[in-house]
Amino acid sequence: MQHRMYLTIGALARRAEAIHGRRAVVSRRPSKDLERRTYGETVRRARQLSAALGALGVRPGDRVATLGWNHVQHLEAYIGIPLAGAVLHTL
Repeated sequence: MQHRMYLTIGALARRAEAIHGRRAVVSRRPSKDLERRTYGETVRRARQLSAALGALGVRPGDRVATLGWNHVQHLEAYIGIPLAGAVLHTL
């Protein structure tokens, strides 16, 4: 039987965590300070966001909009919102 690898956010998150989990994600904050977090930490926090959205009543197919800087928290939203089954819209 052939194993299929689907290109989903969940698959991408698992791969980033497994292969690059200790590598840094570096963001420059509006204050100009650098913030460092690993891919493993980023994926863990994205899963927490996904669970929090579900606890807030966000259901698969619901739309969630984001407005933010290009930093690690926005990356967490890019992963976490689709993991919750919601549709991500950037403003």
